[in-house]
Amino acid sequence: PFPKRKGTPARLYAAPQGWVRVGLRVDPILAKRHRVWEDWNVCYHGTRKELVAKIVESRMLLLPGDQNFSGKLVSADEYYPSFIDLRDRYVIVPNSHGPDLIDKHSSSNPYHSTSAGAQELRWEKFFVTSPSIVYTSKYLAKTFTWRNRRAQVVMQGRQCPHTLRVMAYKSLMEVPTIDKNFSNSELNWFSNAYGSIILTGILFRFLE
Repeated sequence: PFPKRKGTPARLYAAPQGWVRVGLRVDPILAKRHRVWEDWNVCYHGTRKELVAKIVESRMLLLPGDQNFSGKLVSADEYYPSFIDLRDRYVIVPNSHGPDLIDKHSSSNPYHSTSAGAQELRWEKFFVTSPSIVYTSKYLAKTFTWRNRRAQVVMQGRQCPHTLRVMAYKSLMEVPTIDKNFSNSELNWFSNAYGSIILTGILFRFLE
């Protein structure tokens, strides 16, 4: 993928290559009123093929615990990176040198205490997106088999820049660069605002 910048403030995103894209209609009145095409940043959201129709039907992402049109509750394991174990407790650790860090809680770590400013990460409170299609496909999109071939599907969208919060998984700070266009600290966007992500397309690819 090659990098581009979109939005106000402009943020880098990696344009998808090797993916088939199906565009989704965006309400032109809504887009004009909120300057979606001019000011909002491009983002990606990994998902499972079973959820695509429900996401498109509702035209919005749902948080864990939300109920979709079929009456099914969205589970957290449909939402978060494959390297996260939801049985563990995670905390948001303030970081004065960059994005706040997400780390597995340890009672022996003084930076994980509330007195140090750490907060428990409540998974059900955040939409999770990324500016990187490479990271999204590797850790957020679920692989499935279709016509005897492995495939993936990813939602593409525009995200309101004033509602997103960049946070970095501490474990990713200790591995090689995942996407050459970004540092590993820039790969995860969090937002707790409904309506702050407008879906603009469905991306599909075969892995072979």
